[in-house]
Amino acid sequence: MALSLKKQLVGGDGQEWYRFPRLTERDGDSTLAHGGFRTDQTALIDGQAFVGYRWFRLDTGGRRSGAYADVDAAWKA
Repeated sequence: MALSLKKQLVGGDGQEWYRFPRLTERDGDSTLAHGGFRTDQTALIDGQAFVGYRWFRLDTGGRRSGAYADVDAAWKA
């Protein structure tokens, strides 16, 4: 969703699978849900900032979850 010509509100998700042929006890998958802002390269602050949550599950039953952040921005003078 575009908030203006230079700013966008962005949301997304992702799914990843991990497979280790020699260490199958490490096999698992993770799900990521995130949202944030992305700006055009002509804006005063160029880049993106996302926050979200990641759920990680091992095939053997173990689980771990945690917050996620991805910020890549630069101030343009």
